[in-house]
Amino acid sequence: MTMSHIPTIRTATGRVLRSLALPGLFLLALTVLLPVAELQAQAGTTTGSIAARALDAQGEPLGSIQITARNQETGFERSGVTNAEGRATLRLLPPGVYTVRATGLGWRQEEVTDVSVSVGSSSSVNFEMVDAAIELEGIAVSGRAQVINTRDGSLRQSVSQAEISQLPALGRDFTDFIALSGLVAPIPEETTGGQFSLGGQRPSQTNLQIDGAD
Repeated sequence: MTMSHIPTIRTATGRVLRSLALPGLFLLALTVLLPVAELQAQAGTTTGSIAARALDAQGEPLGSIQITARNQETGFERSGVTNAEGRATLRLLPPGVYTVRATGLGWRQEEVTDVSVSVGSSSSVNFEMVDAAIELEGIAVSGRAQVINTRDGSLRQSVSQAEISQLPALGRDFTDFIALSGLVAPIPEETTGGQFSLGGQRPSQTNLQIDGAD
């Protein structure tokens, strides 16, 4: 009696798979299943990426160049900085058309438009940076040194006429403006016309004179 040969396949783990179907149909089944596996592997990917590189006019890589990709339809942006090899990869970009910009201190801004990003793919963008002159504006600092009196050890401070006319007061008591001085500490329980501590002295040692009279 003649027996038909049943094709077998030995896997990496040593298991033997036997096909009860015809050899031609078994090979067809393997051919159909392989593309399905590839589609399942890509099913979890919903974004793409942009691989950018920045070089100078001599072809040397440039680090610390900021790369920014902006979606032309939604305005979504993602940025990165090039490494010492002049490379930067912007990942997790939703599919769409992007404008990619390269900026750096001392370099002219470069831009590439209509960069297409699709699911599971990486688009390459190369920049040739050009030197740009930087104009540094000077900052002028002006001031007036405080005059120090080396002959008199007393402390004094003047209140200008402009301060008296512009600042509000609770009443018509001119002594309210004494508190404008940083040398004066008013008595807490008094609001107007009270005693003051001048320069850390006792309030009883304070004497007010107007035109030379107490």
